[in-house]
Amino acid sequence: PSLMADGSYAKIVGNYDQYVKRQIGRVRKHYNGGTVLSVGCGNGDIENELPFDVVCYDIHDTAKKKHPQLDFRYEWPEERFDLVICLGAVMSYIHPSNQPSFVQRLIDSTKESGKIIISGIGYTGNSEPVYPTQYISHPKIKVL
Repeated sequence: PSLMADGSYAKIVGNYDQYVKRQIGRVRKHYNGGTVLSVGCGNGDIENELPFDVVCYDIHDTAKKKHPQLDFRYEWPEERFDLVICLGAVMSYIHPSNQPSFVQRLIDSTKESGKIIISGIGYTGNSEPVYPTQYISHPKIKVL
């Protein structure tokens, strides 16, 4: 089973409920209205608690099963969004050689005045950066 489905994700994060609340607060702080895409939504716990609609994209369907009311997509949405969020261990799942194209896809998924929030945890628990510093310079990206 996936980390999100069997509950072990909470073991990696530590105080999971507090982590979810902190991420919700971060997203709400940076939300200025409009459309939102969550890339790598995991179990959907954060997206389910946000007070606005979120399009959720992931390669597995844990969020769809746990929160069937979410707008869940197996395919990367074609539309552009006002806010794109990429939370949790998403970057840790992407091979370093594929990270530049992944970050570019996040950028391409935002509207001209859009914003990207990247906030995460390391999947392995060691001290490697979740988000490589060489990508931080794009003005749309806010790393938390």
